[in-house]
Amino acid sequence: ELLEPEPLAFTLPCPGRSFQENAEACFQRADKVDRTNARLTSLVTEAEAALTRWQEISASLACQADGQESASEEIVRVLHSELCAAGIIKQRTLPAPMPADGGLRRKYGKGIDCFRSPSGYEVIVGRTAGTNEHVSFELTPRDAFWFHSDCGVPGSHVAIL
Repeated sequence: ELLEPEPLAFTLPCPGRSFQENAEACFQRADKVDRTNARLTSLVTEAEAALTRWQEISASLACQADGQESASEEIVRVLHSELCAAGIIKQRTLPAPMPADGGLRRKYGKGIDCFRSPSGYEVIVGRTAGTNEHVSFELTPRDAFWFHSDCGVPGSHVAIL
């Protein structure tokens, strides 16, 4: 006994439009999928090659840690620079030397304190209402971090540049 085939049903990408418009929409989506697959194929290949390389480096370092061979400082430095160049490790910036006054500078005027954080960022602090306004609206870039006390408590405006 022969079975009746089930009718094929699917949702149109553009309900309410003509058959031709729906067919074009399907072909556009198929083209987009093809372009995406082509791009992702090369990205996956690159990622697999990088993964293999880092696994080899990791295995090499593990062997050296087991005492088979002492890892030289130069190898570790080269590896660190490669990781920094690849963007995996953030390059550490050395803090500027502290001035004789313990880090307090008057770079922006009498009413604004300026410090250097341990990680090398410049921190500016307003000391009066007028200098707070100057710190907040003239010295601080839009993308910088800006702090102030809350709940009506008076305090300095602080910006990390």
